[in-house]
Amino acid sequence: MPSIDYSALSVLIVDDFHNFRSALTKNMYTLGFRRINSVSSGNEAMNICRKEHYDIILSDYNLGVGKNGQQLLEELRFRGIFKRADIFILISADTSREVVMASYDCEPNDYLTKPITGKTLEQRIKRQLAKREALLDIHTAIDEKAYQRAIALLELNIMANSRYTVDCQKLLGELYIKEQQYNMAETLYLEVLASRNVDWAQVGLANIDVARGKANEAIVSLEQVVSEHPSYLKAYDSLSDACTISGDSDKLQDVLQKAVNISPMSIGRQKILADTALANGDVELAMNAYKKIIKYGANSHYDSADNHLNFARSITKIYDNDTSKAQDMSLTAAKLLNNLDDQYEVSEEQKIQAKLLNSQINALNGNKRASTDLLSEAQELIVQNAQRDIDTEVETVNALIFNDNITEAKKLITEMLDFYQYDQSALEKIDPLLEEPVSDKGKKIIGTINKKGIELYRQQEFVQSVEYFTKAQKKYPRYVGLKLNLVQAMISEIKENGYHEEYIDQCASIFTTVERYLSSGDDKYQRYKQLNLMYRQVVQQAKFQAKAESQQENLNERNG
Repeated sequence: MPSIDYSALSVLIVDDFHNFRSALTKNMYTLGFRRINSVSSGNEAMNICRKEHYDIILSDYNLGVGKNGQQLLEELRFRGIFKRADIFILISADTSREVVMASYDCEPNDYLTKPITGKTLEQRIKRQLAKREALLDIHTAIDEKAYQRAIALLELNIMANSRYTVDCQKLLGELYIKEQQYNMAETLYLEVLASRNVDWAQVGLANIDVARGKANEAIVSLEQVVSEHPSYLKAYDSLSDACTISGDSDKLQDVLQKAVNISPMSIGRQKILADTALANGDVELAMNAYKKIIKYGANSHYDSADNHLNFARSITKIYDNDTSKAQDMSLTAAKLLNNLDDQYEVSEEQKIQAKLLNSQINALNGNKRASTDLLSEAQELIVQNAQRDIDTEVETVNALIFNDNITEAKKLITEMLDFYQYDQSALEKIDPLLEEPVSDKGKKIIGTINKKGIELYRQQEFVQSVEYFTKAQKKYPRYVGLKLNLVQAMISEIKENGYHEEYIDQCASIFTTVERYLSSGDDKYQRYKQLNLMYRQVVQQAKFQAKAESQQENLNERNG
């Protein structure tokens, strides 16, 4: 292989410490590089990379204010600025598990920990440049979307049994699937697995199943891979794709939760988790995930006004289940919404939704005047906009309810049901506003879960019954009948097994919520009153029993 002319390659060094930039520049110059530039921040690096191309980027992870090294690499890829043959080496003095996992997860070409010796740097640079030179034609073909040419080059490389055979096998399998050459991909992965049991080939086979429309089979395979290789994040990503295709949003949420626990600073996964949890009605999980997105992703390409809107939206939805928890987070949400215009270029729809959500947040904080004013401002903008939007209409209903305009809210819901009666996706968004879902999907979900919960209740499996009803009411928080089923199951568990603080608090919170939506003329009102009375009696009896047991224990200790 001909020697590489280092002087012809351009290098960018990114570090917020001047002394380190100088030392690294000197080391690179000693190695033979002459076209060396350096900047002190991720934002500067992004700006300069838009104007100039760099063959090698050496970036610290922590860069002070602005983008960190992970966010820089992710955005360079997202914007299509970074070519496949380019080399990105991430450097960090932070050896915490979160940072190390985030660094490996974003897949730089190499990762170095400070302090770095000149010899270590030389070894890594030479290794990466040798690999770059060997695979340059392949990477160029992929950048040019000449996938069949890349496949032919990869096949030749593998046949020659080069030192980069494994890299070529991984890449070839991905391209076979991309080009729908599934039999070729399957043969490749099976040949690899015949000689060694490696995680990437197992995931590759599962990806073929997903591509062939066999998502359920892929899920089984990928769950096995995750069990055997619990830190292999690509397996979680493929499993997430399979769950999405299969339509199993609950399993998707569970998979994403496990993945973000391993690598919590992966904003892409946090974003999918937050959106999934919000759609599933698990609003507390959604709120926490959006909070992390806003915190860790403030300078990334994932940063957007929608993250702030959805954070506020999740807090307003917590109100349907836990008023005190919603109030605790409402001030944070109000601050974010008030600063939205200063941070982002927002659309008219986003402006309207921000006012509607802020109206709800102010109502939570007891600022009724501000809440009413914001609702009025939003309604004026809606009239001016003159274009129907289901998300805006849903938040208008919520804002009306928060401002005690129940009659107007019900009127708008009736109009929405009529206008969107043939739009199943819109009806699914309306479902959480209703006492019972009207979408085909909603009816199916609620029927299945409710039936199972009632069956478990009749079998006196009260704890499991509570779990099923809790899951259902997260999706449909205003389905009063479902909430009352949940309360009845919890009361029965308290009667059966005594004092249960969590259930007692949860029942009290549910009654507070139900009172907002029920009037004395409602057909469920009598059942609510009966359960409320039963609850007070059972709680009083359970507390008395718990006190008696505590006194007996104290007496036994004194006599013992």
